Amino acid sequence: MFEDLVIKIEPIGWVESNFEIGQKQKTTGIIHIFDEYKQGLFRLNEFKSIMVLFYFHKFNDFSLIATPPHNNPNKAQYGVFATHSPKRPNHIGVSNVAILEVGEDFIKIDNCDMIPGTPILDIKAQWI
Repeated sequence: MFEDLVIKIEPIGWVESNFEIGQKQKTTGIIHIFDEYKQGLFRLNEFKSIMVLFYFHKFNDFSLIATPPHNNPNKAQYGVFATHSPKRPNHIGVSNVAILEVGEDFIKIDNCDMIPGTPILDIKAQWI
């Protein structure tokens, strides 16, 4: 059905943070938006939170079974789609973050769990 389908996604920006792989405590960070996409930030300051789609650029492999490290005292295994594991078939992650500030070409965020240099694929305002 999709044998000839090729999906090409290019980053719209990148993350500046001090979050590290394996870290439990989320932190603040800055999403820098490339010049050709900064008009997309228009009126984003009217929202309190966003959903950020990003690329797990430090992981080349994937596993369909994962053992979540957090809140998993028995070390139970789950299918990767039941987890937030970065070792996913398409290496796409999603985070819900709070907006602290919106500038001309950046968004300062809280609740950041993305490592420095993470490529940003898309941003969606949370309409709640």
